[in-house]
Amino acid sequence: LDFAVEKGQVQSQRLDQYLSSSMPFLSRSACSRLIKESRVTVNGVPLAKPAGKLRGGDAVRVSIPAPPGCVDIVAQDIPLTVLHEDRSLIIISKQAGLTVHPCKGVPSGTLVNALA
Repeated sequence: LDFAVEKGQVQSQRLDQYLSSSMPFLSRSACSRLIKESRVTVNGVPLAKPAGKLRGGDAVRVSIPAPPGCVDIVAQDIPLTVLHEDRSLIIISKQAGLTVHPCKGVPSGTLVNALA
């Protein structure tokens, strides 16, 4: 993501504050983490400190990594009791003990695998 700090928009604003207000989908601590991981540059130079100051005319670039743990869901033939199904809805009687989605301890054999 690229941001151009407009002249007069900020006067020595902290980098983490600017980022969290420019990207409301990220918390200030998440913005600070991106800065510390050198994923934020100002005028082409990584700033290592979240408290680094911005001035009007600065060019800010943010590289947001892909979320961890994204996996491809593999379809599995797991019997389900379907109570109702139409184009926009499916109602299932989930059996006790069937994990809903894959996780660290249960990578397969889940309801999501059955529905894939």
